[in-house]
Amino acid sequence: MAPPGRRRVDTLIATLEENLATLRDAGEQVFGAQRVDAAEHFTRSLLAARRAKLEARADAGLVRDC
Repeated sequence: MAPPGRRRVDTLIATLEENLATLRDAGEQVFGAQRVDAAEHFTRSLLAARRAKLEARADAGLVRDC
């Protein structure tokens, strides 16, 4: 179970945003812009489509930022 300070969807989203920025900075030359764009699109689409479920899981302590 995630510790109380790590049970927020906003914390998860902030971590994913940081991961996307790092991927863009460091991975674009390795993977190419098109793949990095696809990863970003997938991540944002998943968060939009599953936000309610992620919030319910976070409330239950099943979502954390790592």
